Amino acid sequence: MDHRSGDRAHAGPRDAARRLSAVRIGLDVTAMHVDRGGSAAHVRGLWQALSEPAGDVVALSCPGAKPPAMPRQWRDRLATVRRDIGWSLAGVERAARRAGVTLLHVPVPIGPSWGGLPLVVTVHDLFVLTHPRRFRRWHRAYSAATIPPLLRRARAVITVSPHTRDAVLERFGLDAARVHVVPNGVPDVFRPRPAEDPVVVAARQACGLPPRYVMSVGQVEPRKNLERLVAAARLARTDLGARDLVVAHAGPPGWGDSAHAVPRAAAASGGAFRLLGALEESTLAALVAGATALAYPSLGEGFGLPVAEAMASGTAVLTTHAGALRDVAGDDAEIVNPNSVEAIADGLVRLWADDAHRRRLAARGLARAARWRWPAVADATRAVYDWAWRHG
Repeated sequence: MDHRSGDRAHAGPRDAARRLSAVRIGLDVTAMHVDRGGSAAHVRGLWQALSEPAGDVVALSCPGAKPPAMPRQWRDRLATVRRDIGWSLAGVERAARRAGVTLLHVPVPIGPSWGGLPLVVTVHDLFVLTHPRRFRRWHRAYSAATIPPLLRRARAVITVSPHTRDAVLERFGLDAARVHVVPNGVPDVFRPRPAEDPVVVAARQACGLPPRYVMSVGQVEPRKNLERLVAAARLARTDLGARDLVVAHAGPPGWGDSAHAVPRAAAASGGAFRLLGALEESTLAALVAGATALAYPSLGEGFGLPVAEAMASGTAVLTTHAGALRDVAGDDAEIVNPNSVEAIADGLVRLWADDAHRRRLAARGLARAARWRWPAVADATRAVYDWAWRHG
């Protein structure tokens, strides 16, 4: 757990909690009501982990926040604009003051660029700034205008990986002492289960999956590289050792070309790639634990939560070293070139057909996963609050 600061040595969680006893923390949880991806899972887990041991954290949320329809209608677009401007730029701080909050945390980089409350901001990645064409026009324009002043205003910035920390420091030139690394957390529901576990069997049967399958997880959007994964699943089936390979993808619909191309490709895959849609967390966790492997050939991540969840479930992982996935997966996964369908297919075949190789990776990943459990992540987050409060 690396939460670097100017002190280079944080006090322990008990000392931090004692100092923070007079501080009332406001956590903007709007994202967990709006987002369908990893950000929502992160905010939900953080809120639960922070609120359990003490009552000093107040949940703040934009009134009426809910996921948009897919595909988006004009009402959804209007609601996003109103929320981003009316709530995030001003309303959340007003609500925080009314609630007696003395330190505000926005756990996604959408928040008030000006104001008087001490502020902590979490940055998951900078892809909306570095690869804007992968995002909707409003999101990329809004982010380009608001993220720089938001981070300059923040008393402390949390990044979810060393890779993202380095990207933030390079792009914005912030004082390195203000930028801390605290990883995403993995809920306890993601844990090893035997393939014959009744919960696993029930989840698999409910989704119409065979006893062996490879899981894929994430919103259907360009960065997840699902078009190549579909093509790789079809190619892998031409190998004698993987003719029965099935890749099952769980995740909500997204945007960009992927929103249309992936369903079309899946329908034409001859059953090699199946779309399950968004699943309840308990069902998803059971399917990940019961999978032969998880495939996550992303083109870039600020963290890569599905990789951590699979490792915590004792499931072998295929992924890439793009973005922060090098920090998360290390050498404890099947690493492939995300730009090569052939490389992804070869990795799928190795995990499908080589039992000893797969078991080695699963064991190494499980040992690696202990660092991502929520109690440790919540303690590290409170240490950043303590640092921000002391360095006002």
